Amino acid sequence: MKISVIALCVWMGVVTQMESLEKQAISMAQQAPVSSLDAQLPDRPFSSWFGEVVGRDAGVVWQLSECGGPAAAPGGTEQDLPACAEASVLMPNGNRMILAISVGTFKKGVTGQPAFFRAVIESDGQLYQVRQLRDLQAMMQSPRKFANLPPELPADLQPVILRSDAAKLPTPAVDFDSTPRPSNEEEKPPSPPVAPSAPQKISQSVLEGIVIKKRMPSYPLSARSMNAFGKVQVRIVISETGTVIEAKAISGHPALFNAAVDAAREWVYKPTTLNGIPTKVETVLTFTFSPGSQ
Repeated sequence: MKISVIALCVWMGVVTQMESLEKQAISMAQQAPVSSLDAQLPDRPFSSWFGEVVGRDAGVVWQLSECGGPAAAPGGTEQDLPACAEASVLMPNGNRMILAISVGTFKKGVTGQPAFFRAVIESDGQLYQVRQLRDLQAMMQSPRKFANLPPELPADLQPVILRSDAAKLPTPAVDFDSTPRPSNEEEKPPSPPVAPSAPQKISQSVLEGIVIKKRMPSYPLSARSMNAFGKVQVRIVISETGTVIEAKAISGHPALFNAAVDAAREWVYKPTTLNGIPTKVETVLTFTFSPGSQ
């Protein structure tokens, strides 16, 4: 019994620490001047600007999430996870959006200045990435207009300048080959874009609208005898066809891990596309086990 009480105290301490970090991260993101996240936006608190952009009728939920992969601390081998204040938005037209602002790491806490990490809009089962915060309002109204835009060129890219003596340069030799060359019409078409190998991290609230099949976990008898309950988070990877190909429990009581993972593996989604390309997606499912669960 002592071991169980000690473990429970440690778990409660970790939860309290996470709740404190979550409050600090969300507060910092909401109070940050939006101009510090995008220089072309006004100098006013982000929460005020964001509220006007999404509108009063939108449902907004803030939470702490990880953004990006683990990174080793300089001069050491210990890994840390970047932390983001994440806003999940359900818009009146049925579209969903997730916006993440990086605020620090899970081990070091809130550090440095907040920075715009990314935003993704889900519309009609397709995902559209917001490249710059200044584009958010326009993309919310019509995300497809931005789907096929070419990437922006760097500001310091030097223009191509023709030499004034170009006409005097020697003409390259021409090799008259009798072998006919294919015309432009006969040339092979360009290969279609390939989806990135690394899965895109998307909030479950954004993917909720494309879930085809769900399965809630059953409460294991062994866990019930240990009085194990609470939330269990499972990180899953969804294939380009919508099936769960990876599932791993990342938080919660260990006695509940297997039940949560088994349930997560049976979830099925509509295929996810990012800017029209079938894409693997990573998200986190949260299951709640209560003493009254069956």
